[in-house]
Amino acid sequence: MDGKRISPIISEETYDFIKKNFHTVNQGTCSILDAIADLSKVPAVQEFDEPLKGIQFIIQGWDVFYRDGVKSLKGVFSEKELGLVHSVWTIRKMSPSPKDTSLLIDEIEDAIVYDGKDKPLKISGKKLLEKLRSLDEIKITFLYIWCHAARRHDNLGGYLSILA
Repeated sequence: MDGKRISPIISEETYDFIKKNFHTVNQGTCSILDAIADLSKVPAVQEFDEPLKGIQFIIQGWDVFYRDGVKSLKGVFSEKELGLVHSVWTIRKMSPSPKDTSLLIDEIEDAIVYDGKDKPLKISGKKLLEKLRSLDEIKITFLYIWCHAARRHDNLGGYLSILA
């Protein structure tokens, strides 16, 4: 990794979090600092005199924003449709982030058209694509994040049924 070398002193709680969630403490610390730098580019953050204060507001507000966004998706998709979307976005791992939502939908379309992923599930790939295309970018982003959050749950079927 290119860049400046720093040696921050972090709390035990922060250290334990990083050690638990990243391959190495150094890699975790760098990833977190890079994520904060990405957050600093959000236009709302730039409205604050102190960027850190803007980042804190966004982080504190994200939980409510995300939770409400996920709730708005409840009942839009069947459990089998969610299973297909989940498998494509998490197993294929072609998209590292939800920055271009049209590419995320293209991944689903490729899985349906080229791989026939909808056939064994007995769902209409065409209807699934229509549903995905009817969502705005933020809802696609919520769905993408929600799918990736499933890795923390032992019962994938139970997790998928939350939104079905």
